[in-house]
Formats: sequence, structure tokens, C-alpha cells
Amino acid sequence: PSMSFVVEKDCPKIHPKIVRLSVYTPPSFCTIGNAASAALHLQVTTYPFSCNGQRPQDRCTGPRSSSPKSRTLSVQIEQALTLFLNTLLAEDWARKTLQFYRYHVEKFIRWLPSERRLVGDQRASDVAAFISAERTRGMSKATVYSCYRALDGFFNWCAESEEVGRPLSPMKNQDGRRVITVKKPPYKQARRAEVKTVDALIDFLPTDNWLQLRNRVAVRLLRDTGVRLNEAANIKLQDLDLTNRVLTIPESKNRKVRKVRFTTTLVEEVNAYLACRPKCSSKLAAHLFLSAINDDPAKGVRGKLTGAGLQQMLTKLCERAGLPHTNAHAIRHMFGTKALNNGIRLESVSQLMGHHDPSFTRQVYADLFDETVQREYDEHWV
Repeated sequence: PSMSFVVEKDCPKIHPKIVRLSVYTPPSFCTIGNAASAALHLQVTTYPFSCNGQRPQDRCTGPRSSSPKSRTLSVQIEQALTLFLNTLLAEDWARKTLQFYRYHVEKFIRWLPSERRLVGDQRASDVAAFISAERTRGMSKATVYSCYRALDGFFNWCAESEEVGRPLSPMKNQDGRRVITVKKPPYKQARRAEVKTVDALIDFLPTDNWLQLRNRVAVRLLRDTGVRLNEAANIKLQDLDLTNRVLTIPESKNRKVRKVRFTTTLVEEVNAYLACRPKCSSKLAAHLFLSAINDDPAKGVRGKLTGAGLQQMLTKLCERAGLPHTNAHAIRHMFGTKALNNGIRLESVSQLMGHHDPSFTRQVYADLFDETVQREYDEHWV
């Protein structure tokens, strides 16, 4: 139930004020526990009256106190986190994204004093002290920045959620300007595999049985397409167009479908692998890469090859071949480097690799562009 009433003022220069009193139990609490035991929360909001249909908080031009006492009373921060994660899950965000927010926000909640457990009670000094404590513990700049990003995203969501009372974010002032800012650490150049190392690994692999052919296809695929580890592990046969040499990634990291090209050599090796792959259930047969029972091709198919299994396979193959250890991500960066060095346009490389923006590709390969500029200058400047 809720009610509203107007407190009249005689002064013509001052708008009437509306005081809204509402007692409610957020429906989403039913997903947390027993609905009958969900606590009632009193919300008291006072704001200048808006006569043009805009939200009252958008019309408020005067200063509002940022102290917790003046904020809208809100729910327990643990309950708000559950509601936030439920929202992300309903919007089909990636599992790693949910784990990212849960890990960092729960760490902040454990750090908070027990007497300040409402979302609206959080202060800028709390967040600043928590981030300082993380630095003191010896956390890296990247980890501290991740904490900052997670808290910022969580409190921004709370500030827009009616269910938690729309409390002001402790990371911003009344005008929406940030009062806490953590500098983004400089991008750390990822390790890149050497082309000769990957080619030597492919040449080392025999082709005596279906498992060895699978290994050869997997390494060749990573080399020729630059796809991510889990993208490679989750490839289905329906995603492969061997006639036109196009691989469709149904859902990339940026939540978009993308198409990747590959070589005729890979087509031949895929056909050879599929021709001798053991029979299995239709559900398993839909996947490109399968694993063997105890890594023994004679014992048949165990199941679908996972991303972790694919990385473990790479590690073992490098050890057997006596080559430097490499991983799928290093091969991916090798692909990007080779593609740019071979003259493929930046925009095309960005699309092939599934980057959200070409500027990110330029950032990742900034040192490579510096080398290219120097080489072209030396070649063409007279």
C-alpha cells in the first residue's frame, strides 16, 4: 500500500512538496527465501513537485545532502546483490560476468561494518577505504580496478532500481559526478606464440588415428582463425561451412554472431578427421571436437571436448614435441599479429577476432603499429 499527499506552501516562488509514503515488500524477495518472512521496508521520499511529466529527481536543481540519513531507506545490501545478480541472469549475461560481480561485491560486503548493512547507508569513504585496503594487501592494479568497476556497476544499478529504493550511489555526488575514481591500469601486452613454433607443433602431430587427427584440426583451427579457446571447443558441425570455408561463431564474447574464414588445408584435415571419427550419439556427434575415454582412441568417445580439455591437450602436445609451452590465447595473438603483418586491414582483423571495436584492436597491437610505421617510414621516405 502507498499514499501521497501535498503539503501546501503560501509562497508562490516555491513549488508544493509531495511526501510519498510507501510500505512494500519487493516481489523479488520471494526468490531469496520465505516470502512470509521478508522484511517490510519504509520508504520516505521528499522532492520538489514536477509539473511537466519528468521524473522528480530529474527536476531537482537544488543541492541534496549525500549523508546516509537523508537518503531513501533501502534494502539490505546482501538482498540487493541477489536482486542484481537475478537481473543479470534474466538478461542472459555470461556466467563469468555474474561471477565477476558476485566475487568483488561480496568481498566488499564482508569488509563492511555490521551496523551499516543497508544499500543507502554506504558512503564514499567506505568505498575509498575498501579500495585502499585492497591496495595495502598487495593486490595488483588490475585487481583493484576490477573491484572499482564491479562496485560502480552494482551501485549504479541500485540507484536505478525501485525495488531497492533508488539510493544515491556512494561513488557519485548529487550532480552525478564521480567522487571516487580509480585509474585504469595500462594494457599489459599478452604473450604471443611464434608462428614457427605453432607450425612445428602441427608438423609433429601424426595422423594415425581419429584422436591424432582431432589434435591436428584443433591446432590448425586456432592458428588459421584466431578464435578464442571456448569458441573453438563449442564449435558444432552446423557452424562449419566447408564449401565456402566459413565458420560461424553463434555467440562471441561481445554477444554478437560473427563469421570467420579458414584455409583449404583446414577443410581437408576436417574431412579426414570426420571420416574416421567413431560413431556416437546424435547429441555428441553434433560437436566438432570429441574426447576419448582415457585419451585412448581405441576405447571410443567419452564426450564433448571442453575448453579446459583443449588447453590441457595443447600443454601435453608441446611437452611431447619438446616445444615451448603455448596456449590458445597466445596463438590467438599470433593470428592477429600475422594478419596485420600480412597486410589485412585493421577493421577486418578486428571483425575476424571478434573485438567490439577496431580501437581495441589497435590498443592490443599498439607496439606492432609502431614497428610498421617505422618500417614504412624507412622504406618510403626519401
